Amino acid sequence: ATPVQITAVSRSGGNVSLTWTGGNGPFKVQWKERLADAAWVDAATTANRNASVASPSATGFFRIQGN
Repeated sequence: ATPVQITAVSRSGGNVSLTWTGGNGPFKVQWKERLADAAWVDAATTANRNASVASPSATGFFRIQGN
């Protein structure tokens, strides 16, 4: 499988929408507030290559984990 690459990110209100290419689903969208935080938190699971998730903070980092 090709590596997962996030191709678009947008924010609307308290939600963040992500679109990506590559990888094999199902996908986990994961979030953490600071890169120094030890653990990633699961924000959503989807079979698609896009997701809209609630952002618990005004700043943060997202990653996509495929199978």
